[in-house]
Amino acid sequence: MTRTMVDLAPNEAEVAPPIHTRRPVVAPRRPPTRLVLARPRVEPLPELEWALATEPGVEIVHAGEPAELRRAWIHGADEHQVVALFQETVGPGGQVAAPWWLTALAAHRLPSRTAGFEFEDAVHALLHARRGWVYVPWVCEGEDGYWEFAPSEPDSPAGGHPTTVTLTAAHDGWLDVAPAGEDAVRLPLAGVAGLAERIDEIESWRADLPRQRAWTGRDR
Repeated sequence: MTRTMVDLAPNEAEVAPPIHTRRPVVAPRRPPTRLVLARPRVEPLPELEWALATEPGVEIVHAGEPAELRRAWIHGADEHQVVALFQETVGPGGQVAAPWWLTALAAHRLPSRTAGFEFEDAVHALLHARRGWVYVPWVCEGEDGYWEFAPSEPDSPAGGHPTTVTLTAAHDGWLDVAPAGEDAVRLPLAGVAGLAERIDEIESWRADLPRQRAWTGRDR
């Protein structure tokens, strides 16, 4: 028998039949957009670039002559590029460890890098032919090796360096000599010819003996 609204209990009449309503359409969830940050462009610092340019890449502590130190980029790359990098690194009033020949070349006081190499080789040939001279290669990257006269090594407990011949760009003779035991003294030489002219005198210097004669300006 069909039941009417009259036949329903009061509490039943208040309950409405279930109504199947459609749920609103919800867009599917998407993963959050990943923010891809651009990698910052890091420009190499000139100092770092210069350090790489002067790095020899091999062990050089046992080098017996200047030619064996010439293994870095500055020694074989295009000469104009080497000078340009040097000038960019140094900048106005700056200073970096650099060979004497590069400083002179950048200042237009030396005709070429090859001329600098030939000068170094000539100095080494002169000293190597004499007894007692030792080439010292263990210097910082970018710096020049030098020559010590072993017999002049000071015997005193205070020590000090032996007579030393160094390369320099401070004057156009390109050579200085530091007498044994006189750490703060640098005496200029007039190139290879000036070194050859005074080599006997230079070899006679000892830390405990006065030098025979004054060093004159003609050696520049």
